[in-house]
Amino acid sequence: MKVAVVHGGTEADGGPVVEPPDVAMVCQSLDIKGHSTARISADDGLESVLLSLRSFCPDVVVSLVDRRRGPARETPYPALFAELRLAYTGSAPPALMVAADKHLTKMVARENGVPVPPGCIVTAATLTTMQWTAMRLPAFVKPAHEEQTRGIGPDAVCRTPRELEDKVRSSLTQYEAVVVEDYLPGTDLVVPFLEGVGDGVLPPCEVLFQAGSPFRHVMWGEADTPALRCPAIVPEPVMTLVKAYVKRLVRVMGLRDFAQFDFRLTPDGVPFLLEVNAVPELRPGAPFLVSAERRGLTPADVVQKLVESTARRRRVFSAGVAPAAGKERKGVRVGFVYNLKRVTPTLEKDSDAEFDAPKTINAIRDALERLGNTVVPLEANETLAGRLGDARVDVVFNIAEGWRGRTREAQVPALCDLLGIPHTGSDATSLAVAMDKAVAKDLFLRNGIPTPVSQLFRTVRDRLEARMLFPMIVKPNAEGSSKGITGDNSVATNEDELRRIVKDALDRYKQPVLVEQYVSGREFTVALFQSDSGFRVLPPLEICFLDERKPYPVYSYEIKQDWDKNVRYDCPAKIDKRLERTLATAARKAFLALGCRDYARVDIRLGGVNHVPYVLEVNPLPGLTPNFSDMCLIAKAAGISYDELIAMILRYSVRRARIRPLRGRNGASATPGGIPTIVPPPLASEPELPLLGG
Repeated sequence: MKVAVVHGGTEADGGPVVEPPDVAMVCQSLDIKGHSTARISADDGLESVLLSLRSFCPDVVVSLVDRRRGPARETPYPALFAELRLAYTGSAPPALMVAADKHLTKMVARENGVPVPPGCIVTAATLTTMQWTAMRLPAFVKPAHEEQTRGIGPDAVCRTPRELEDKVRSSLTQYEAVVVEDYLPGTDLVVPFLEGVGDGVLPPCEVLFQAGSPFRHVMWGEADTPALRCPAIVPEPVMTLVKAYVKRLVRVMGLRDFAQFDFRLTPDGVPFLLEVNAVPELRPGAPFLVSAERRGLTPADVVQKLVESTARRRRVFSAGVAPAAGKERKGVRVGFVYNLKRVTPTLEKDSDAEFDAPKTINAIRDALERLGNTVVPLEANETLAGRLGDARVDVVFNIAEGWRGRTREAQVPALCDLLGIPHTGSDATSLAVAMDKAVAKDLFLRNGIPTPVSQLFRTVRDRLEARMLFPMIVKPNAEGSSKGITGDNSVATNEDELRRIVKDALDRYKQPVLVEQYVSGREFTVALFQSDSGFRVLPPLEICFLDERKPYPVYSYEIKQDWDKNVRYDCPAKIDKRLERTLATAARKAFLALGCRDYARVDIRLGGVNHVPYVLEVNPLPGLTPNFSDMCLIAKAAGISYDELIAMILRYSVRRARIRPLRGRNGASATPGGIPTIVPPPLASEPELPLLGG
């Protein structure tokens, strides 16, 4: 097999560019295994790399490029290889970005039940808000986005508030962000992962520091590098737990081929994750090769495993590497477009609230792959247009919220339409209309759908119309995920309160504010799918507020973040069949009024003595976080698994693509295995909703 080894030289302080020690080992290993190799240095420039790749035409690229600085240091060349449709070793750029960000990695780990040291991230912008005397000591300070050893020395452990402040300020003169976390006593464990070797988890190495060493943190490559003991001597239950954590992190972070995990095992037997290295060192004596040797693998065997894993991914096989029977993927090529949530939103800073966490993105990607599809992850940012056009996908599975403006949810569908790529969900027009609450409500009224009386405020001085009656609820006109709705603070009982809340919302969100008459009845959300013969409406979910002392309960932003303490979800809702049919009909009418497509979620409140079903809004791009988002809870209650839910959503776009059969990349036909075949039955006889005033 032809294998290109692309590497980036390391600049020695004050010296020339030198070749990393792992390059020679990798090339020697490839020669031992009979591959034809070419060394390509990224230090010669991008044009030189492209020319060398085109000239050599490799089957597989071994990617060893690490530019040493910044959160994207490991991603540019893997992204380039992906654009060139070259099979390359290691994880994809999104996983590399997450792993390179120590704080984001720990957020992902914490969300998935892996213990991490308590800590925070500090930037120049947040430096003035730090309360140094309130920080737990001793504390450990390290750059947030640098390689394992860069920026870490004996002074990284701070024992007084003054030491901590001085160290953070000093670090921020060199790095854009630093992580401050509790320094935990204990034993360091280095756990390598190598795909294709058993369950992938290699024997852990224990780091042996010198006796009495005041600074216990690994600095590989330094003169005083500690020794390694492999396998580590730790209790079997702890080893079982560490292995489970490693396999979980590999899955949720989307790591592949190889990786390395650093844990601190505290004296009470709790393994805390310190870092994840998605491109571990392969130089002689490095923990990865020490552990592999203990497993009976030579360095050449390790490199061969990486090449085999990469070859399987692209179905490029040498004479000695054949695919397992029945494993060839035959599904649709799906462009998975999303916005990644990189910070945890708060009430004060909710700009990322609508974006999806890595946990959700990984769950959807895994479900799409389990359905037999080839998934191309594409983050929806300013570069999406070029990347989507080059990705050559059959359909787009879209969960992207967009970047800015009241039409932001329409950006990806509009781009797909421009490029002629079918996509899941509603089209750009419906998404733009649904995002603008005032426009959506006008369409509801034009179609005889009850909706609360409302008024759009463009300034705080706008005259309050006589038809508006208190209490009223205030919400930004073009936001989702309940942004700007803060429970009691969003409900006004008199005009002074109303204008104060309106002013706050106008100042914060820089957009018109919708003032709506408060509806005090039961609240439901209804999920529905548009089938060939009509609609399939799932059993409604009722949102039951637990605090009966609140006179005006609201399904607000803060309640959604801590829902288990504030609300109870009844699904199916405890209602009679007549009310269930009424809610279904209201949801269907609202869906059609906005011109939605495929699927949506409709929020409804009952009002008045006649329990009128007032439609609050339609969400044609509902959240899909497993066991959390309303759509997923409703589907689960209806007996629909998460994979089936993703399949139902994908099915419509596949049909629009009319891939019967799929056309291969070279024009040959290919049978589309793995295409969802779930055919939801239509809802039997839905009564017409009486035209009630709104």
